[in-house]
Amino acid sequence: MDGTARTFLAESLMVPAGLITMVILTRRLGTDGYGLFTLAAAAVAWVEWTIATLFARATYKCVAETTDWQPVGTIVLRLHLAVGVIGAVLVIAMAGPLATLWGEPTLAAYLRWLALDIPLFSLAAAHRNILVGTGAFRPRAWLGAARWTARAALVAAFVGLSGSIYGAIVACIGASALELAVARRFIRPSLLGRSGFPVRRLWETALPLFLCAASLRLFEKLDLFMLKWLGASAAQAGLYGAAQNLTLVVGIFAGSFTPLLLSTLTRLLRDSHPKHARLMGRDAMRLVLLLLPLAGLCAGAAGEVVRLIAGAKFAGAGPLLTVLIFEAVAGALMSVANGILTAAGRARWTFAVTGPMVPLAALAHWWIIPRYGPLGAACVTTAVTVLGALAALVAVWRLWRVAPPVASVLRAAVLCAVAFGFAVAWPTPGVLVVVKLAVGSLLVLLGYLILGEFSRREIMLAWSLVPGMKPGAVDEKRYWEQVGAEWQQSQTDRLWRAHSDAVNRAWLEAWWPQRKVERVLKTDMFDETVGEGVFEVLKSRARFAVGMDIALATKPQVAADVRQPPFAKGVFDLIVSNSTLDHFQTEEELVASLRELRRSLRPGGELLLTLDNAANPIVAIRNILPFALLRRLGLTPYQVGVTCGPWKLRRLLRETGFEVAEMSALLHCPRLFAVKRARAVEQSGDATRREAFLKGLMKWERLARWPTRWWTGYFVAIRAVRSHAPQ
Repeated sequence: MDGTARTFLAESLMVPAGLITMVILTRRLGTDGYGLFTLAAAAVAWVEWTIATLFARATYKCVAETTDWQPVGTIVLRLHLAVGVIGAVLVIAMAGPLATLWGEPTLAAYLRWLALDIPLFSLAAAHRNILVGTGAFRPRAWLGAARWTARAALVAAFVGLSGSIYGAIVACIGASALELAVARRFIRPSLLGRSGFPVRRLWETALPLFLCAASLRLFEKLDLFMLKWLGASAAQAGLYGAAQNLTLVVGIFAGSFTPLLLSTLTRLLRDSHPKHARLMGRDAMRLVLLLLPLAGLCAGAAGEVVRLIAGAKFAGAGPLLTVLIFEAVAGALMSVANGILTAAGRARWTFAVTGPMVPLAALAHWWIIPRYGPLGAACVTTAVTVLGALAALVAVWRLWRVAPPVASVLRAAVLCAVAFGFAVAWPTPGVLVVVKLAVGSLLVLLGYLILGEFSRREIMLAWSLVPGMKPGAVDEKRYWEQVGAEWQQSQTDRLWRAHSDAVNRAWLEAWWPQRKVERVLKTDMFDETVGEGVFEVLKSRARFAVGMDIALATKPQVAADVRQPPFAKGVFDLIVSNSTLDHFQTEEELVASLRELRRSLRPGGELLLTLDNAANPIVAIRNILPFALLRRLGLTPYQVGVTCGPWKLRRLLRETGFEVAEMSALLHCPRLFAVKRARAVEQSGDATRREAFLKGLMKWERLARWPTRWWTGYFVAIRAVRSHAPQ
């Protein structure tokens, strides 16, 4: 994840760099000049990326499978140089015929000069691929940063000064040369040294992948090439190229994510971890699908985005971008699925998926473009890419029996429609479109969080990438010892704790079992450490009460972890667990604790359980923030963990062998404001005021009878009965 994030952030420099480049080129070259440069750059880029991907995935796989990468690196470098030179010669030779085919004589000179970039680009690509194969993701990220930063700076310098296409060509060549120089500082495969690595092994992996890559690269440029061949003007080609270039963000994601995925999956399979590889493959496909709402947002604002970046002359690219942005997402999904197939040793399947796309798209373009022009070309490209992505998903399902979760697909589709509608409904002239896209992106993220798309582990993993937010290793027993001792010494928030204890006592009085309780267990003694708690109530109502806690500072009768309680099977008639199980980091730990509590109950015994209520928006927002931030803001004095809402908790209890008898919600007063007010009342020392305040807080508990109780209650409370059926 860290390597993916670093590479993605580095490649994300392509966004500002690409936008700067596009702004300069569109305004300095105009629609005709930009169209000619786009054609030349597209033709050369097809050759360059075909060469780069010829050995890319084969390099990742072969390097990742060996402990000594130098022999593989030597072969890879030689092959890239040889094929790069051959590619440059072919482009120079074909420059004239291509210019004649497209009806643009001046294009031949641009193609010949731009062909000089091919060998440099190929050598830089070889170094990138070797770095990924060795797992050196940070240097790989630096290369991406160097390439896009240099390209933007050189375009600004040469095109800004000359105002010509030749300036853009020099900038492209210079950026490749700089990337190669930076790459040699990180890794130095030998070009002339001896290598015992069999070239045939590389070709065996590379050939089917090359056919797949060549098909995809040709497919990516086929719409533009056929559009020009079938009679479009240079200006129309420029509009189409502008729309394609504005989908670059999704391409960045696929380009940075897929190589790292392939390298990681190969290592997992090499180390005999197929289950982890399958889970990672499923999550990778899910991650791409989660981009769908952002594509919908961009599609709804396409016209405004084009006018802001390229100017009013390129307004015709707006409808094209609306369609092509979805093609980019489908292409990224297909790339990830093909990476999974390659890592699993099914490289030939990738060509079976992508090979038919080129002839299918060519036939459709030949029939559609004369009738519907550039928009028809965009629709054909998108439709064929979606079909290719579906075919790749089917292939992965046949191989590993994994697919993106249906719930994630539905959430993404719903949020995509909402995001598109939001963008269309809010017209934003000029630079305000940036504000709309930022607000829309935040709403999409909020929508995913509300719909429960991300697990707590995923949220915390994302926060760990933020400096200062990564949690360190915690000795739980020592941590809770320290927390208990600090609270005993500070004696803070005593009035608020008195209200919390009163709510818990009222809950116990209402739900206490009708039958006689001989033995009762309380799963932690924190409340009794910082306040009155409820343990005295348990002692008065049961013959034998046991207090358990992981921390000795709370003075428990039994010092133990609720995930591994030291009790025999079926010892207790009743277990009271108020906010004990919502401090774990994973749902698996919560479930394990429920199973242990069930084991400790006799058949028919009852569990009175409260957890932080994830259905409460305040709790939900708190749980997506890292503890380091919450502590700095003074919002949470101790660590909280994974929890769930009422319906999910009911499901987990049923799965662990309980029958749910009652459900409710507790503690409905606005907690943050109530705590601050309680401190002020406590400091006043006025006993009458204190009693009146506590009575006022208890009135909020009437909300437990309202239909909105799950949104206002800070805790979900459940009375569950241990079933007789064995688990």
